[in-house]
This record gives sequence, structure tokens and C-alpha cells, in this order.
Amino acid sequence: MLNLKISFIIPVRNEEENIQDCINSIKKSISENYEIIVVNDNSEDRTHEIISKMNDIRVVNVQNKPNFAVGKNYALYLGYLNSDGQILIFLDADVRITKETIKETLKLLKNYDVVSFSPKQITKTIWEFSIQPIIFKFLEYLYPYSKSIALNGQFIAIKREVYEDIGTHKVLLSEILEDVKLAKLLHQKGYKIYFNKSDKIYCRMYKTLKDIINGWSKNLFLLADKKVLNLFRPILRIFLILIIWIFLIFLSILKSKYIIAFIFFIFSNLEFYFYFREYKGYNLFFAIIGLFLFFVIALRSIYWFRFKRSIIWRGREYPLN
Repeated sequence: MLNLKISFIIPVRNEEENIQDCINSIKKSISENYEIIVVNDNSEDRTHEIISKMNDIRVVNVQNKPNFAVGKNYALYLGYLNSDGQILIFLDADVRITKETIKETLKLLKNYDVVSFSPKQITKTIWEFSIQPIIFKFLEYLYPYSKSIALNGQFIAIKREVYEDIGTHKVLLSEILEDVKLAKLLHQKGYKIYFNKSDKIYCRMYKTLKDIINGWSKNLFLLADKKVLNLFRPILRIFLILIIWIFLIFLSILKSKYIIAFIFFIFSNLEFYFYFREYKGYNLFFAIIGLFLFFVIALRSIYWFRFKRSIIWRGREYPLN
């Protein structure tokens, strides 16, 4: 497995803030027998300027994209057509890998046909820190790592012959949730999938509140299989915990039981701290903001899929069939 060539394929559209660090993380993680293919999907920022100055990478520019094709899917397909590695690694530009990422991936590919990691999420703003833990609890509920048929499109490593056997991204061009669909195709063919979270790979998905809302609105309802119950059931426990603690705190304040209210406040924060232990410092305050944002995103996602019948992402509108 160590002698096999790895093709890193990175689809980009307006990724001037991410692409250089992503490529640098790859170069620091592997020293030989690899290629980096960056597929530029008509970026309107400095992305093309940045990648054109970088050494040891291959740049593919998207031209004549079919109207029905989702930009990322078509870019990944073009990347595959321009690659020659026996192992293909599809990587988002906002992902950072390490030597341990590659070592673990190659080790797992000895026993599995495809390996996908859910990266450790980096959060730097109050909005990111409030909503991302709730979103990923939501995803863990719907797609438990040890049981679900799913992949995370941020990092997918797949054997070339397996990828070609299921039809490549050519059969996924119009899919909004292409990673889950890819997992289902692999499962139908009987291929072995490894899907788990990892602290050896990092990602900062969204940097602004606008990007958070738009980014999750485009696929949250789809992740819930377009079922309202599936959308809200995974966060019911968090919602009930929040309501109960807030009720107890305010009831104590109304009865002038300030010490008891303070004790309830401390215990509520401890409960959220341990429930979201991967996100150190998470507390009642962030949970209130996070749940509010989740409901806003959920309702917006329902509207896009049920009524508007289209989604908007990266400056493009995709009609939904």
C-alpha cells in the first residue's frame, strides 16, 4: 500500500483564504509518490492567481460545466480524469491534514475499500462555536459512525478501481448530497467502508454567520432525508435539557432563591460542558445561541427544499427535482 501513488484532488471555487494552507499541509504530510490536482471552478477571487504560482501541483480549469451538474461534483470528476494515482483522496480546500492522517488512511485501506474521516472542527467565532457542536451531534445521531452507510465529503480516500467500478462522480453530477449517495453506491456493490471522526485532520468550515446559515441550509433537510421528524428529533434532548434548566433558574429567581438559581446555573453549564466535551468551554450561553441558529437554518432548509425548490451555494442556484 505504501508503494501506491496517491492523487489528492481538491475542488475549489473562491478559496483564496484556504487553498495555500491546504496544499502546504499535504506537502508536509507526504514526501513522495503523490500528485496534487487542484480543480478551479471559475473562481472570482484570487484563487487562480495563488494556485498558478505554486509549484508541484496540477491546475485544471473547469470549462463548459453542464447546467445540471453541481460544481463540486463536476470538479471532482475532472480531477479524476486528470489523475493517475491508484489511491484517490478527495479533499475540501478548508481541510488540513497531517502525517498521521496519511499513515492512518493507508493502514485502513489495507482492509477497507474507502476511508472517510469527519475532521475535528475548528471554531473561532461565537457563531461557529455555538452551532457547530449542535450540528455535529445532529449528524452523529442520524449517521452513527459505527453503523451508518455514509461518508464525509471533506475527506474521502478511495481505491481507484473501486471508484471506477461504481461509475465515478459522473453518476453523481446532479447530487446535492454526493458523499452520502456515493456511500450508498459503494454499499450496494458490497464494498467495505470505514467512516469515523478523527483528531488527525482539521477543518474550519465556515467563518461568517452568513456562510454558516447558507452552508447548512443547502443540505440540512436533505441530511434528514427530507423528513421534518428526522430534522428535529436528533436535537430534542438538547432542547429539553436547555428548557428544563432555564425554567428552574428563572423559577428560583422569581421566588428570590438566588443561591439555588446560581447552583442550577452552575449545574446546567456543567451538563453542557460534559455533553459537548470535545468543544471545551461549551455552556448554557452557547447552547441558547446554537439552538436558535439551528431552528433558523432548519426552517430555511425546509423552505428551500419544500417551497422554493432550489438551493443557492457559491453564488449559484441549483434547481431541485
